[in-house]
Amino acid sequence: MALIAAAGCGKNDIPAKVLELKIWVLLKAGQPDETLDDYLQLTSLRGREEPELLRRIGLSLVRERLRQKNGFLETRSAWSFLMAEASAIPLLQEALGHQDASIRAFATEALGKLKAHSALPRLRKLLQDEEPFVRASAAFALGRLGEPSSIPFLKEALRDGNPSVQVRTAWALTKLGETSALPLLHESLQNREASVRMIAAEALGDLKDSSALPFLKERLQDENAYVRLYAAEALARIGEESGLFTLREALGHWHHSVRLYAAEALANLGDRSAVPLLRKTLKTREKSIRLYAAWSLGKLNDPSGVPVVEAMLQDEDQHIRLAAVWTLGEIGDGAALSSLKKTLMDGERDVRVHAIWAMARIISKGSGQG
Repeated sequence: MALIAAAGCGKNDIPAKVLELKIWVLLKAGQPDETLDDYLQLTSLRGREEPELLRRIGLSLVRERLRQKNGFLETRSAWSFLMAEASAIPLLQEALGHQDASIRAFATEALGKLKAHSALPRLRKLLQDEEPFVRASAAFALGRLGEPSSIPFLKEALRDGNPSVQVRTAWALTKLGETSALPLLHESLQNREASVRMIAAEALGDLKDSSALPFLKERLQDENAYVRLYAAEALARIGEESGLFTLREALGHWHHSVRLYAAEALANLGDRSAVPLLRKTLKTREKSIRLYAAWSLGKLNDPSGVPVVEAMLQDEDQHIRLAAVWTLGEIGDGAALSSLKKTLMDGERDVRVHAIWAMARIISKGSGQG
């Protein structure tokens, strides 16, 4: 102890340094699962979190799972983690060639969100992928990247035979300034497939296309309740009061899923009209519905759902625990950090990975980086 004091070190400094070195060695050796207990000991000794180290552990866990035959990305458990990590770009580019189409589609979406311009050539190539939803994701990513040199590739993709791909491509072209693609989006609001009408409405709302107002207002009378809600949210984003009115009215719909989607749409718009319904929904028996309500409340910076979600971290169903961890990360309330740290030792790797993402997100939000 005298030697430590003489060296100007606190009594915890040396064991903490040893633990940190051990973690880096284990990560280098491809054994990320072995690092979590050491991480908990390290933060206990130092009395603070180590967000960069936490992210590295998470990325290493993701990399190991991706290399397994049934990569865990198909469970969606790490998608938000990767979407928030610029350091994951090489891993995501590698995933563009994955045999699982759902993983290819996710990787394109994540690379677009991360503004990974280095991925442009491969994303353009995926406009020819055998799976329509991968082609649609590639078009969406190219629109997000905002690179005008992608326009010729997108114009070619506009001739795709799949309506969903066409809508995403038209959205991307319009984002890049090619307003000649707008008529296709307007026409898609009349497509016989409800899913295509929904995608078109969402795209027009994102573009804040005022020329679409009459077409979107028509959809407020659509036979499909969800198309009506998508059109209403789009109208509200453009600034049309009838959109908000329709969403608020839908809070009283007879079907709970319609009520909850309307509540989410209002939360997306920062409108607190749904708060009483959401707080009431926290008391329902259906776990997935309680999680949905808590998530929507979190979008409105209302932490009242956090205790309800924390209780689900002990659920026997791993999918409920995973959803609970993801929800706490989305809410971003620092009060959940203690509960999430305990989840780092969960028996399921997918849950552990998402606990890492949730903790990293909450820590960065608290430091003003989120």
